[in-house]
Amino acid sequence: MKTKKPIGKRGASALLVASTLLWTSCAAERTNIPLRPGVLVPRTRAPSHSPSLLNGEHTFVLVAIDGVRHEDVFEGVDPNLAKKHGLAARELLTARALTPNLHALMARGAALGAPGSGAGIFASGPNFVSVPGYMELMTGRRTTGCTTNGCAATTHPTLADDFAKLPDVSPLEIGVISSWDGIGRAAARDPSRATVSVGRHQGQTRDLLRYDAEASALLDAGEQAGPSPGYGDYRRDRDTAAIALRYLKKVKPRFLFLGLGDTDEHAHHDDYRGYLRALGHADYVVGQVQAALGEFEREGRRTTLMITTDHGRERDFDGHGGHAPESAEVWLVAAGWGIARQDRVESRSTRYLADVTATLRVLAGVGVVEPSSTALAELMEPAELRLSQVR
Repeated sequence: MKTKKPIGKRGASALLVASTLLWTSCAAERTNIPLRPGVLVPRTRAPSHSPSLLNGEHTFVLVAIDGVRHEDVFEGVDPNLAKKHGLAARELLTARALTPNLHALMARGAALGAPGSGAGIFASGPNFVSVPGYMELMTGRRTTGCTTNGCAATTHPTLADDFAKLPDVSPLEIGVISSWDGIGRAAARDPSRATVSVGRHQGQTRDLLRYDAEASALLDAGEQAGPSPGYGDYRRDRDTAAIALRYLKKVKPRFLFLGLGDTDEHAHHDDYRGYLRALGHADYVVGQVQAALGEFEREGRRTTLMITTDHGRERDFDGHGGHAPESAEVWLVAAGWGIARQDRVESRSTRYLADVTATLRVLAGVGVVEPSSTALAELMEPAELRLSQVR
């Protein structure tokens, strides 16, 4: 008899919720997020060395799409999983059709983690579940002392803490907004100095997102919508994205971490079709983020965008963790200021989530790069070129 594998961060109660994304017109009206995927990334942008960008401030955005396999991002719908889950032929999308905005960003930036491409990028583990992955990603430490989803809040400085130390920066200018409330444990050592909204009700500074009536209404809508496809205090991606996108456009923060989680929730229900729909929606949100950043650039503000995941998945798809070492494999797409245009990049040495943090710290000139991490020099424009762009 086959033993059921560990279900990951959601637990057995997650099995009570088996719905897929509700792609309804009323949801689109409530959140202002179109639910039909499409390419939003502008085909052209001002060159990174344009004089119009030299004197503006800088916005860094880090997006994590929970539990997304690198195979789906770089190779498209898996034909074996599609057959197993009864997908029709029309649902066998190529990688570019499934995630068009991620691929548009690759073309104007760089990507790590394509199957068979170089040494790869990984979560450090040894238990490949979410809180340890987010701890590594936010602190830049490969060893954080967190090995389960039940660990305590971080005691190490995170990217949010780093940006909070910049002069004349208010807590509203540093955002950590996520669908899953567990990310709150990795958000900041001092969450009072950032705007943290995780899950439907969590985050001690979440009311900073009530900066006007519309923003307050979006926060309330996220509370009232219910947790499906998650459970407990989970907030659906389309509500989280609506909150985060308006915040990005109105506040123009120095740093935003956006955590989307519907992909992992559907995967834990062993719902490949729902997972793919959630990935398509997350890709659409990425396009919305880049469209907003494109507007910032035209106003004279520098921007850098990175998209990654906290862990991969086991070969049978629904689970992940220390029992499935293949679920350590992750991926990264980066574009904007400081990122060289080169599409897919091969690393000669193994890379880790902590290296993403190191890269952001180097580009932003914040915090201290941890000894266990190294900036991703293979993605970055040469230092002398970057420095010439900020003088």
